[in-house]
Amino acid sequence: PDHPLQYPPPAPKETQIPTDDALRPVLTHPTEHRSQMTPVLAQLGHPTEPLDYGRFAATNR
Repeated sequence: PDHPLQYPPPAPKETQIPTDDALRPVLTHPTEHRSQMTPVLAQLGHPTEPLDYGRFAATNR
């Protein structure tokens, strides 16, 4: 079962959010960096990896 996370002050008030909502940015943030760096690497002539997670997972098994 999902266990809500509690955020204590300094937030305006104590807040609870579902664990999956709290972890989503942690899990997706690396994708943001890959999407920022892929064009730079391609312009410099380096090979790039697929950004689509399904393709990424399939090529890294």
